[in-house]
Amino acid sequence: MDCHSCTFILVRSFKNFIHNGDLAPLPDPGESGYEIAEFLAFTQQIWYHKARGQVYISDYQGSICQPKDSQLACSSKVGYGKNLFSKGNIEIGVKLFEKEHVFNKYCKWLAFHFQQWVE
Repeated sequence: MDCHSCTFILVRSFKNFIHNGDLAPLPDPGESGYEIAEFLAFTQQIWYHKARGQVYISDYQGSICQPKDSQLACSSKVGYGKNLFSKGNIEIGVKLFEKEHVFNKYCKWLAFHFQQWVE
Protein backbone atom coordinates (compact mmCIF):
# COMPACT_ATOMS: atom_id res chain seq x y z
CA MET A 1 0.00 0.00 0.00
CA ASP A 2 1.47 3.36 -0.95
CA CYS A 3 1.52 6.46 1.23
CA HIS A 4 -1.35 8.12 -0.67
CA SER A 5 -3.63 5.14 0.00
CA CYS A 6 -2.79 5.16 3.70
CA THR A 7 -3.52 8.88 3.92
CA PHE A 8 -6.87 8.39 2.19
CA ILE A 9 -7.86 5.65 4.65
CA LEU A 10 -6.87 7.76 7.67
CA VAL A 11 -8.67 10.87 6.45
CA ARG A 12 -11.73 8.90 5.53
CA SER A 13 -11.93 7.19 8.92
CA PHE A 14 -11.57 10.46 10.88
CA LYS A 15 -14.79 11.27 12.73
CA ASN A 16 -16.01 13.95 15.10
CA PHE A 17 -17.89 12.10 17.81
CA ILE A 18 -18.63 14.92 20.28
CA HIS A 19 -17.75 18.58 19.64
CA ASN A 20 -16.00 20.65 22.30
CA GLY A 21 -18.83 23.20 22.38
CA ASP A 22 -21.70 20.73 22.74
CA LEU A 23 -22.35 17.65 24.86
CA ALA A 24 -24.56 15.85 22.33
CA PRO A 25 -23.09 13.16 20.06
CA LEU A 26 -22.49 14.52 16.56
CA PRO A 27 -23.58 11.52 14.53
CA ASP A 28 -27.34 11.08 14.61
CA PRO A 29 -28.88 7.75 15.68
CA GLY A 30 -28.38 5.24 12.87
CA GLU A 31 -25.39 7.09 11.40
CA SER A 32 -21.91 5.62 11.35
CA GLY A 33 -20.15 6.23 14.66
CA TYR A 34 -23.30 6.96 16.68
CA GLU A 35 -22.88 3.98 19.03
CA ILE A 36 -19.30 5.02 19.76
CA ALA A 37 -20.32 8.65 20.33
CA GLU A 38 -23.10 7.52 22.65
CA PHE A 39 -20.60 5.51 24.70
CA LEU A 40 -18.18 8.46 24.77
CA ALA A 41 -21.01 10.65 26.09
CA PHE A 42 -21.35 8.09 28.88
CA THR A 43 -17.63 8.42 29.68
CA GLN A 44 -18.21 12.16 30.04
CA GLN A 45 -20.70 11.42 32.79
CA ILE A 46 -18.22 9.11 34.53
CA TRP A 47 -15.56 11.84 34.51
CA TYR A 48 -18.04 14.44 35.71
CA HIS A 49 -19.28 12.15 38.49
CA LYS A 50 -15.82 11.04 39.64
CA ALA A 51 -14.53 14.65 39.63
CA ARG A 52 -17.52 15.80 41.68
CA GLY A 53 -18.91 17.98 38.92
CA GLN A 54 -15.70 19.81 38.10
CA VAL A 55 -14.25 18.00 35.05
CA TYR A 56 -15.27 16.12 31.91
CA ILE A 57 -13.62 15.21 28.60
CA SER A 58 -14.85 17.05 25.52
CA ASP A 59 -14.03 17.17 21.82
CA TYR A 60 -13.91 13.45 21.12
CA GLN A 61 -12.60 13.05 17.59
CA GLY A 62 -10.29 10.90 15.50
CA SER A 63 -10.66 7.36 14.30
CA ILE A 64 -12.03 4.40 16.20
CA CYS A 65 -8.50 3.10 16.79
CA GLN A 66 -6.74 6.42 17.28
CA PRO A 67 -8.55 9.24 19.11
CA LYS A 68 -7.06 12.72 18.70
CA ASP A 69 -7.00 16.02 20.59
CA SER A 70 -9.63 15.48 23.25
CA GLN A 71 -9.96 18.35 25.69
CA LEU A 72 -10.31 18.41 29.45
CA ALA A 73 -13.03 20.92 30.41
CA CYS A 74 -12.66 22.12 34.00
CA SER A 75 -14.43 24.29 36.49
CA SER A 76 -12.45 27.28 37.78
CA LYS A 77 -12.67 25.58 41.20
CA VAL A 78 -10.05 23.08 40.01
CA GLY A 79 -7.34 25.78 40.08
CA TYR A 80 -8.76 27.56 43.13
CA GLY A 81 -9.78 30.47 40.88
CA LYS A 82 -6.52 30.53 38.89
CA ASN A 83 -6.72 30.02 35.13
CA LEU A 84 -4.77 26.77 34.80
CA PHE A 85 -5.89 25.87 31.31
CA SER A 86 -5.65 29.07 29.27
CA LYS A 87 -8.47 30.38 27.10
CA GLY A 88 -8.99 26.93 25.56
CA ASN A 89 -10.90 25.70 28.61
CA ILE A 90 -14.64 25.51 28.12
CA GLU A 91 -15.74 26.20 31.67
CA ILE A 92 -19.29 27.01 30.57
CA GLY A 93 -19.66 23.36 29.52
CA VAL A 94 -18.95 22.27 33.07
CA LYS A 95 -21.52 24.73 34.40
CA LEU A 96 -24.15 23.47 31.94
CA PHE A 97 -23.24 19.78 32.10
CA GLU A 98 -26.23 18.61 34.11
CA LYS A 99 -28.62 20.52 31.88
CA GLU A 100 -27.13 19.56 28.51
CA HIS A 101 -25.63 16.09 28.98
CA VAL A 102 -27.41 13.45 26.92
CA PHE A 103 -28.44 10.76 29.41
CA ASN A 104 -28.35 7.55 27.33
CA LYS A 105 -28.63 3.77 27.64
CA TYR A 106 -25.09 3.45 29.01
CA CYS A 107 -25.78 6.04 31.71
CA LYS A 108 -28.69 3.86 32.82
CA TRP A 109 -26.48 0.88 33.67
CA LEU A 110 -27.49 -0.06 37.18
CA ALA A 111 -23.94 -0.67 38.40
CA PHE A 112 -23.18 3.07 38.16
CA HIS A 113 -26.29 4.32 39.99
CA PHE A 114 -26.46 7.44 37.81
CA GLN A 115 -29.70 9.34 37.87
CA GLN A 116 -30.94 11.70 35.23
CA TRP A 117 -30.85 15.28 36.42
CA VAL A 118 -34.15 17.10 36.81
CA GLU A 119 -34.53 20.31 34.85
